[in-house]
Amino acid sequence: MIVWLRIAGAPVRQFYGSPDALPHLDGSAARHALLLGVGEISSSLSDELPKVTVTLDNRSGQCTRLFAVPPLGAPAELLSPDGTEFAGAIQSVRLTETECQLGLEA
Repeated sequence: MIVWLRIAGAPVRQFYGSPDALPHLDGSAARHALLLGVGEISSSLSDELPKVTVTLDNRSGQCTRLFAVPPLGAPAELLSPDGTEFAGAIQSVRLTETECQLGLEA
């Protein structure tokens, strides 16, 4: 499935992994070919809010620069050509030399 991450802000940022996503992206928003993967959407039976982890490529250090000030609380959506797959806000940012993991919560 083609999927990309859209983070609201100034500017709006879109992260994608497959060039097949390009025709579906908002042409007025920033685009970054850094999406490595999307975890499973999870929630427990104890009314925990749905969560998902998105992994971005940080080998070039681009995520370190983009998230020097973590966008905690920023609205974020996982999108596909079929529409919104997950909507929530960024609750955590974890940076390493090679990856950036964003924790999203509905």
